[in-house]
Amino acid sequence: MSKWPLLTNMSFPRRRESSELFKLDSRLRGSDDAGFIHSLPENIYAGSIVRPLLHCSRREILDYAAAHDLQWIEDESNADDSYPRNFLRHRVLPLLSEKFPAYRDTLARSAQHFAEASKLLDELAQQDAHDLFPSDKTTSHSTRLPKYGSQVAGYPASGESEARGAKPAGGEGDEFSLEVSRLQSLSLPRAKNLLRYFLHSLSAPMPQAVQLDDMLQQLCNAREDAAVCIAYDDWQVRRYQGKVYALRALGEFDRSFVSPWHGEAELDWPALHVQLRFTRTQGAGINLAKLQRAPVTLRLRSGGETLRPHLNAATRTLKNLLQEHHVPPWQRDRLPLLYCGEELVCVPGVAVTAEYQAVAEEAGISVVFCAEKDVLGGANNSSPLL
Repeated sequence: MSKWPLLTNMSFPRRRESSELFKLDSRLRGSDDAGFIHSLPENIYAGSIVRPLLHCSRREILDYAAAHDLQWIEDESNADDSYPRNFLRHRVLPLLSEKFPAYRDTLARSAQHFAEASKLLDELAQQDAHDLFPSDKTTSHSTRLPKYGSQVAGYPASGESEARGAKPAGGEGDEFSLEVSRLQSLSLPRAKNLLRYFLHSLSAPMPQAVQLDDMLQQLCNAREDAAVCIAYDDWQVRRYQGKVYALRALGEFDRSFVSPWHGEAELDWPALHVQLRFTRTQGAGINLAKLQRAPVTLRLRSGGETLRPHLNAATRTLKNLLQEHHVPPWQRDRLPLLYCGEELVCVPGVAVTAEYQAVAEEAGISVVFCAEKDVLGGANNSSPLL
């Protein structure tokens, strides 16, 4: 059997492509990725993209394939020089080789230097961020789950998962945030490096240099009560209560959406791109027997909703409760509201109305935000909210 039996259906970027094209292509296009090149990840896990032949030349790969009678598929797009990298490969680099025959080895060394410099910048970002950048690199962070406040309806906050480059906070998901004060305390180059690393850690695309400068300017210098939101590609960078959040743009949603609940274990909630998971409990959560009084539905806010969060508490407006629990403004109209008939029973992540709270030995149901399966195949992240 061949040493590389998967050669027929795997892509193998080689040294020539990595060293000659990546930096030239990205620099000419104005990309501001600050490197972020590593030949192989330190820990390979499900969904990792590895480049095992990065340091091999095209000639070496072809010779090996011929010697072992391997078959492969040529991507027809490789001949299309309308693509920037192909233009460089087919037109520019042959001219370069006439004047500088050793340019491949020279640029290969330069690429390695870039990778080492990128590693040093990463380490500097971790030092500047301190506790914001734990070492776990396997946690999914492309989808984040709403979680508000430190205690909800008698449940302590739990299940908080940290991901590379961030820590949980109130917001979209096990929301990852970066303190604005941390950016403000650094020199401009170090602040830009930290912000880049923060975005990279969330798998966000790298902004162009001008975008990054504008982003940092608004995050650090906008007035305290300003609703800062910088959109680029299909992502948004926002500032709320002294913290920076990066998230995928949620897009439009149907404000009239109503989802009936008939006891299903899970329901999709498209306004936040998450699922709601319903879990049986005992003496906690929503009283299951009381939910039998009328049809149960999940709806969006329409305005004027009220809820009494504790037996000894006064009835509160939902608007006030959302502010008190530090729910980010961009999520407040997207939260699911659970109704029994026309009575508001629960706002996941915020409160269960006192009359419906399960106590003692009563059977209950809890509502949990559950991320959709990560695009790279990682396990779901979920945090108990009620």
